[in-house]
Amino acid sequence: MKELFTMWKNVRMIVLVAVTAAVYAAVLIPFKIALPLIPGFTEIRPANVFPIIFSLMFGPAAAWGSAIGNTIGDFFGTLGPGTFFGFLGNFLYGYIPYRLWKSFGTGELVASHRRSKKKSIIIALVTSIIVTLALCLIVYLTRFSKNLVLYVILVFIITYLFMFLTSLFLSIRYIIITFTASAACGVIIGWGVHILGLVPFSALGNIIILNNLVASAVLGPILLPIIYPVVKRMGLIYTDIMEEKDLSKARKWGSVLMIIAVVVAVIAGNWIAIGGYKIGIFGSGFAPVLKFSTGSGPEVDLDNNYIPQNLRAEFQNNGMTLSEKASVIKQKVEQDMKSKWLITDSYDKYIIEQDEGKLNIYAVVSGRGGLGLGLLPFVALILIAAVVM
Repeated sequence: MKELFTMWKNVRMIVLVAVTAAVYAAVLIPFKIALPLIPGFTEIRPANVFPIIFSLMFGPAAAWGSAIGNTIGDFFGTLGPGTFFGFLGNFLYGYIPYRLWKSFGTGELVASHRRSKKKSIIIALVTSIIVTLALCLIVYLTRFSKNLVLYVILVFIITYLFMFLTSLFLSIRYIIITFTASAACGVIIGWGVHILGLVPFSALGNIIILNNLVASAVLGPILLPIIYPVVKRMGLIYTDIMEEKDLSKARKWGSVLMIIAVVVAVIAGNWIAIGGYKIGIFGSGFAPVLKFSTGSGPEVDLDNNYIPQNLRAEFQNNGMTLSEKASVIKQKVEQDMKSKWLITDSYDKYIIEQDEGKLNIYAVVSGRGGLGLGLLPFVALILIAAVVM
């Protein structure tokens, strides 16, 4: 990690920081204006390929450049309290790739020979099927079915393109690096913005991870084989610029810790967000709390994903006003055979349980503070891994 500081005494590394920041910001800004996904927070970002490929070439300069470039981009539509977490998340996004490559990589970034198209197609097809089936399992467990066919098709296509291009032009290590950096960035920013009460983690965190993956998966295997040989000939690879004594040694166990930390953080964050609160010690404090009971009657409406006005009035009478954006979905019937529905209203979640002719309404303590606290150990683990890897 010391190269993050020793690099500042090298003029060429400082120039590479400026180049990374300028290119990243220049490609980010037009899309912030034209194609926002969550206005004021994120947008379609093909520029997200640059922190990955620049990190593999420019090392620590890309970490600083990515953080600075994202901050510059924020001045054009997304500047706010979440900018600090954007700086930190993008810093890790540009830091993790070169550290992981140094831990696990050997030889050149771009292989001198390519895997055959037939093998690449087989690898991509098998992986795409596995990922798509995993998505279907998640959908089944969470009972989320909105635009399911579209999501499945998009996931299959993106996974296939990613695996085919990466297998053909780069290596499997690139896949691990891309996912780890993308997930770390998404977790840090999603968690930070969530605890600020701006956007739920399940929305922003996942969009950032997907944004990063799509850009680096599709564009990385195309751009890196073109740019890397040129940069190599110009002598601008960070290991050719910096002295050996200014570079820290890679620790494989630290890199393994980083991979484990981001995988667990993504799973935990989404698990908490969708209502999986009974997960051992990490679920303490997230259990539903009984707020009030009311008579039966609204079950048919609830089954049809509609919150009737009389039930809204009951909520209001008990000091819990539901907004017009509140939604309800029926939960999977468990062994107790009791019908249950989950009401989601921004950060607030309520469980309605049918019980002997009445409906019990539970408030789920899982909102802004709940997820923030539940995900904190994993965020801390990511930051620790970043220091020791």
